Amino acid sequence: MATLSTGAAGSWPSPGNANLVPTVANGKVYVATFAANSSTTVCQNANVLSTCTSARRYKEHIKPSELGLKEVLAMKPGQSIFSADLWSARERLSRLDWIASAELHRRYPDAIFVTLVEKRPFALWQPPYNSLGNSLGDAKGEAPIYVVERNGRLITSHEVEKFRRLPKLVGAGAPQAAADLVDAVATHRAIAARIAAYSRISMRRWNLILDDGVVAQLPEIGWQKELDALEHLIIDGSILERDITQIDLRSPTHYFFLLKNGEKKEAERGKET
Repeated sequence: MATLSTGAAGSWPSPGNANLVPTVANGKVYVATFAANSSTTVCQNANVLSTCTSARRYKEHIKPSELGLKEVLAMKPGQSIFSADLWSARERLSRLDWIASAELHRRYPDAIFVTLVEKRPFALWQPPYNSLGNSLGDAKGEAPIYVVERNGRLITSHEVEKFRRLPKLVGAGAPQAAADLVDAVATHRAIAARIAAYSRISMRRWNLILDDGVVAQLPEIGWQKELDALEHLIIDGSILERDITQIDLRSPTHYFFLLKNGEKKEAERGKET
């Protein structure tokens, strides 16, 4: 009968097979079972999952994740590898916030291999309060901030401060629609250097929140061209050095500006100074 090895605590099964060494590649973590009471612990370094031993190479704060195989697989030293309920273990792993997928395989004679694919954080998102249900609001009536994937799916609302450098999204529907805009802004250096947040308006179009709270209003259609126009206004027109709080880019013929004193001004495109 194939059973889990019973080596010293904290050691790997050691039949001389190099394949039993944990490896990390292409966003996947390959983990074999520990051979003793303290089963494998996977650490999370920022969003990178790895075995704790290899993760310690990074000069960052590393915190063990809830991925101990002892708890997930409920395996014991000496137990037959064929008695493990791998389907249930995979389901438990897949429910963890940062796991995109999990695969478990028995490997004769004494190992169960776990392959974990991590979710990749793309942005931070604060939804409108009540958009996800009353229970998700905090004591102040504010919706929590989420780490989201590029496809818009939620990852977690825990320890989001670790991801403060990610793009900030606001508004209903923002995560699902943001990828193209975020990519486009990254190619406009003046805008990218000043962007503070991306605000989704009525699930149709975007406002860009720039330095000092200046709002650039993009049209629903043709916003790509208006990024070029905004880049021109910032670099050649020094628009952000003026007393402006709002730049309306939705008209095909004019720019409209709202000044800090409440005054409104407009400039014909191509003739702005």
